[in-house]
Amino acid sequence: MSKYDFRIGNAVNYSMNGDLTLLQGTITSLGWNKAVINNDSVKYANIQPIPLTEDLLYACGCEEIEERMWLTPTVNHTRTRVRQTENGSFYSPINEHRVVILPYLHTFQNYMQVMDGQELEIKWT
Repeated sequence: MSKYDFRIGNAVNYSMNGDLTLLQGTITSLGWNKAVINNDSVKYANIQPIPLTEDLLYACGCEEIEERMWLTPTVNHTRTRVRQTENGSFYSPINEHRVVILPYLHTFQNYMQVMDGQELEIKWT
């Protein structure tokens, strides 16, 4: 992954020193060659995105309002729609001609940060 895909506060999967075990954490610092995740210094090549799922939408406080459509938590009196296609991918409609594709949890976090100016809270189970 490119370091430009992430920001402080993003939740990601990562591995340490070529270990195949994936850990999960939140980025707390971004550097030139590495990021700090859960107090571990991690090369960008060892960071993997977390695919966005229905379970993660619920963990982020989204509410399903009809089949394959959710509303985000209310922030600044605003709620954003998130839809799921038949093949399982997620997107958020901006208007009738434009959508934002949301393949990963960190893209959803970044989108919500831009739309609402607030950090998306994730309630991990």
